[in-house]
Amino acid sequence: MGGGFWSTEEWEKVEREVSEAKLSRFNEPRQKRSSGAVGEGSGQKSRWCFVATTCFGEESEEVAALRKYRDDVLIWTEGGRAFVQCYYHIGRHIATAVGMSGTLLKITRSFLRAVIKRV
Repeated sequence: MGGGFWSTEEWEKVEREVSEAKLSRFNEPRQKRSSGAVGEGSGQKSRWCFVATTCFGEESEEVAALRKYRDDVLIWTEGGRAFVQCYYHIGRHIATAVGMSGTLLKITRSFLRAVIKRV
């Protein structure tokens, strides 16, 4: 991650991972799913928290909280899975815009902190 937003190489890697995974895990019955994140491979947790990573950094508590909510709550409901799948397609673009604007970055950080308090 450089300059406040993800590099082209990082985006291309994520696009390949999403394409390869095709989020097929969403279609598995709950009891067959592993306990890890959507899109994980070989036991690795998914890194696909574009906006939060842009706002707070990869290793931040905020990113960890949002990933936990995704993994523990969102992926277990049809609406949550649809939200996550949609986010994986548009999150990159949102993160790029956020990373390019100091004002938008501050607003998004505030918004995400408010969301985290409620989840």
